[in-house]
Amino acid sequence: MLCAVHSNNDLTPNGHNLMKHFSQIILSLLLIVHTAHACPLVNGLVDFNCDQKLRYVITGDSIVAGLGDAQNNNVGGYVKRVRPLLPTGTRVIPIGISGIRSDQLLRKFRGKEFRKKSRNADLFLIDVGRNDCRDNLPPLRTVRNIKRLTRFARNNIGSAEHGMPFVVVATMIPDRERRRQCIEETNRLLLQKKSNKIPVFLRFDKLPESILGPDKLHPNSKGYQRIAKRLSRFILNQLQNRMALERPDSDADGIYDFHETAKYGTDPALSDTDEDGLLDGEEVFVYGTDPNNPDTDGDSRTDGQEIIDGTNPLIPD
Repeated sequence: MLCAVHSNNDLTPNGHNLMKHFSQIILSLLLIVHTAHACPLVNGLVDFNCDQKLRYVITGDSIVAGLGDAQNNNVGGYVKRVRPLLPTGTRVIPIGISGIRSDQLLRKFRGKEFRKKSRNADLFLIDVGRNDCRDNLPPLRTVRNIKRLTRFARNNIGSAEHGMPFVVVATMIPDRERRRQCIEETNRLLLQKKSNKIPVFLRFDKLPESILGPDKLHPNSKGYQRIAKRLSRFILNQLQNRMALERPDSDADGIYDFHETAKYGTDPALSDTDEDGLLDGEEVFVYGTDPNNPDTDGDSRTDGQEIIDGTNPLIPD
């Protein structure tokens, strides 16, 4: 926040120059702080859709729903347990449906209620496939369905303004029952076909079988906690790096290229679209001025000059 500046009548020429120099220093510091990442971080994490909120949607079957988590009455599971491991204010939204197969989940994706819950998600995580093995669906078909789920999520969840969410596919946790061979084969195929179309970035298959409960299929409470810890490490580290790569800021003005054109109407090749002396990101996220208008308040002085002089660029002088 800029310090208050006395009126010009109260300052000697030297004093006026000193305050002007001081204001320029503060402006430079703000520039450094707010352009270290395109779109301000939210509690230290990348705001992928640039709406100043963090929303992570996790969808799948009964393991997403939390079946077997006795401490939480079989509700919540690793989704509920990951929330305290993330910065305060991060919304983690579970859409887990017990018994659902990958093809059935795709039909759910098309429903209005599902899309409403998923609106403006930064992360969309798909964790499904176990019940395909239960119903003897070939692993290759499951992989194809997951590819379709990924494509549908990218094309239909989100908005023109905020863009699509960052979609991640998880491999399935181990299984001790008759589904074990099918799950292992499905995981193998997912990893073999890993690509932009099947973004397998989260490795739940590396968790030990000891996370499983008495039914040898669903995790117990301690097992869900271990899954939550693995998910939190992924979100806080690998996911942040991948999100940053997907949201370039070519002109280093503090706004992702995508949102410059889709949301703010600024030029992704110009750091100061309206040439008023302020970066586009500073105008949007720091001062609240119009990055496409050099004189937001219409008082015949540019927004940048008003910031340097210590006057308010939102109020005509």
